[in-house]
Amino acid sequence: MDMIKDKVLLLLSKKKMSFQSITQELCITDDEIPFIQAVISELEVSGKIFFDEEEEYTLFPSDENLFVGQLRFDRKKKPFLLSGKNTIYLINEQLNGAIKGDIVLVRKNLFQKTGDNRGVVQKIIKRSEHYLIFECRKIKGKLKLFPIGCPFPINTSFSKSDREEFVEGSYYGVQLGEENHNGVYHGEIVTHIGNKNDPLIDIKLIIASHSIRIDFPKKVLDEAKRIPDHVSEEEVIFRVLKGGRDLRDKKFFTIDGKRCRDMDDALCIEKNSRGNFVIYASIADVAYYVKEGSEIQKEAYIRGTSYYFPGLTILMLPESLAYGICSLKENEDRMTKTIEVELRPDGTVVNYSIYRSVIRSRKKMSYEEINDLFERQIPNPSYDDFLEELCNLNYLSLILDKIKKDRGYICFPEREYYVELDQNGELQRKIPRNRGMSEGWIENFMLLANEMVGRYPLDKQMAGMVIPYIYRIHANPDKNRMKEVVYYLIQSGFNITRKDYTDSKNLQELLDIISKLDACPAISDLIIRGLSKAKYSTENIGHSGLGLEYYSHFTSDGRRYSDLQENYTIEHLLDYDYPFTEEYKMRIKEVCEHTSSVEKIADKTEREITAFLDAGYMEKRIGRHEQVMIRHIGKRHIEVETQDHITGVIHVDKLPAGKYTLINKETTLYDPENDKKWRIGDYLDVYVSDASKNDKTVEFEIQPKIKKLGALNG
Repeated sequence: MDMIKDKVLLLLSKKKMSFQSITQELCITDDEIPFIQAVISELEVSGKIFFDEEEEYTLFPSDENLFVGQLRFDRKKKPFLLSGKNTIYLINEQLNGAIKGDIVLVRKNLFQKTGDNRGVVQKIIKRSEHYLIFECRKIKGKLKLFPIGCPFPINTSFSKSDREEFVEGSYYGVQLGEENHNGVYHGEIVTHIGNKNDPLIDIKLIIASHSIRIDFPKKVLDEAKRIPDHVSEEEVIFRVLKGGRDLRDKKFFTIDGKRCRDMDDALCIEKNSRGNFVIYASIADVAYYVKEGSEIQKEAYIRGTSYYFPGLTILMLPESLAYGICSLKENEDRMTKTIEVELRPDGTVVNYSIYRSVIRSRKKMSYEEINDLFERQIPNPSYDDFLEELCNLNYLSLILDKIKKDRGYICFPEREYYVELDQNGELQRKIPRNRGMSEGWIENFMLLANEMVGRYPLDKQMAGMVIPYIYRIHANPDKNRMKEVVYYLIQSGFNITRKDYTDSKNLQELLDIISKLDACPAISDLIIRGLSKAKYSTENIGHSGLGLEYYSHFTSDGRRYSDLQENYTIEHLLDYDYPFTEEYKMRIKEVCEHTSSVEKIADKTEREITAFLDAGYMEKRIGRHEQVMIRHIGKRHIEVETQDHITGVIHVDKLPAGKYTLINKETTLYDPENDKKWRIGDYLDVYVSDASKNDKTVEFEIQPKIKKLGALNG
């Protein structure tokens, strides 16, 4: 795509051109039209080219007062635009029909007197897929929908069928269509969020504000009803005739959390005549039921993933699939795809294969029960028939652990919690969730399966053909960012050797040292901030964090769309069907970008829900004394965490006057009166000074006359 972009820019550097002229100059075929449209759209959205009033493209004007960017709103509902390092503030009356999310062209107002950046929207370059939340109210006896969280009114019309669904006090996710000549938008209800009397409505509104759909459209549910709830013997016979394998005689089992209902992977382990282990990792074959182009597939793409929020699970697939035919239930036949891997006793992969299959899980096992059995030697007769298999899994998992460490796998200390809500949807408590042996087993064998799937295109490669594939990639740590983290830790007073921590083995050595410190949670969080995030891409650069050259996501095709799309591609490869046109390649790239974006949205939404619940928990405890661990010290505030795992901040400008100050490049809190210092990982006595669910904030202040805890030299 970059080469085509360069060609378009070169053409437009010479003269203005229409879309048709560009396609003729580049000899674009009819099949390639969608591809070139996407290229030109990307150039326009990025502010490199401009579509003028004469309906021709030209290079973006060299005018320092013109800016292109996405229209956003701050917490006070004021519109602004980010363009590079420039922040341009706008006023509602000069948005010219633009709505949050639109890519717009803005001209800076040269006649203002304030001196700050103010601008006017001149053109909407690209409409966002507008998704807003509306509340149903009764006005003069009639039910009407009104947008909430929007700083200006939007005139919206709805179809008769949508209006019949209106219920007073309910909230809806609405997709806005085009604006007509009267300034009225057509609205379509795409999801019912909930009613104001729902105890989880605040959490649902946070979720919906990130355009995450809560319920499924009727057409999706209707399509799901037509999918069988069992596997017939005729289907098994047909699958075997088409080259699949009937593995129902093998001893498969699932291992998940006790409360898990969407079991998407099952394992079987055997020893062959050569004394090698054979691992069968079978995943629910969602692609068998959810066909490309179906309504369920389209909805799964939009959702991108299943979301597991406190008090609420939002599935990627309708329940009848996720908890039914696409869940590997005990003693029920299921359509699957299997990755079969032969390993020597030292963990070396001898060979592998991927094929369609049918399995019948013999037992639904749980992490909790296996950990009790292996870690605490608590007998469980229901596992007696599987002890040999579980012991072999444990042995092989320990071997894979060593291999991971030798290749540079980075293991961060994990911090997960069970979040318990009361009947009103409010936070009751957070319980640390500790990983046990069995969680490590599943991680190791799913990593192995996904690594084999990542290598699969190499083995299926045809002469000169590039197979569009989704890789899970993770760039090496940025050297400058890691230097900043290490410098911060050294300034904080930690005895850390200066090394190249972009090297994964050096980084793991550092984490091993840190794991023995009380400050481990705070330090590991700081290091994570300095690392890049894993993402999906068609360009494979390997996965630094896992120490793998090839890695793909495949084993959760009922929970992640990336895995489902990978299954569609493997369907083609298994059938020796290669429909990999430019349009198909563009589609795979879009899936990578979309699913990577969905991950960020999920993380952001979870952080927002956590902040909301934490603030609600602390609203009832304002004035209460707390002992907190320092998570991070910055110029403006100190991040802290209570013993109940609630996070908040101490504002530096609210430190007792003359009593405390920041030293060592703002990495250390210092009390000159008592000559005491605190760094990240140390404890302070504070009180809750403020908390707000609406703002999702918790604030603490230091007690002026109390004993200080956990000081470096105290």
